[in-house]
Amino acid sequence: MGHCFRTSGATGTPGEQAFVKAVADACTEELGKPGPPGRELWHLRVIKADEPLEKYAGDAFVAFHCDGSTHQNARGASVGYRNAAGQSLAQAWKHAYEQHGWSGGFRDDNYTENLKKYYGTRKAVEAGNQRAFIAECGFLTNRDDKALLTGPGGVNRVVHALFDALGI
Repeated sequence: MGHCFRTSGATGTPGEQAFVKAVADACTEELGKPGPPGRELWHLRVIKADEPLEKYAGDAFVAFHCDGSTHQNARGASVGYRNAAGQSLAQAWKHAYEQHGWSGGFRDDNYTENLKKYYGTRKAVEAGNQRAFIAECGFLTNRDDKALLTGPGGVNRVVHALFDALGI
């Protein structure tokens, strides 16, 4: 949950913590439902910002975030990753996100200097969790992206795209 429960420092764009908390809650609820064979093998570990390294171990790690900009025209989802395994999962999520109705487009994959310093994907890879990526689900500061994110089906679009990418 990107930036969740932080009250100072990098707290995210306004509304981001509420959005990613809603995504985590929806993931938990969805995994609790009966599903196809194999689904019961997946367990969700919701990680708040700044958890100890061992919390990042697992089969996959996704840090959900929302972008913000002073330019109201900035829009689009994006992903960032550290290695080929993270890239593969991130690309599968992007494809599924679009299939589930994301019409806001995508920015270039962003392995920026800031992302290199981002603790979430770094800790996941250090803990042996190679399929790690950060998902910027869209811009909460853009009217059209915000409508896609916070309107009907927005949170579920993110969740179902993740489950599809993971083969759940």
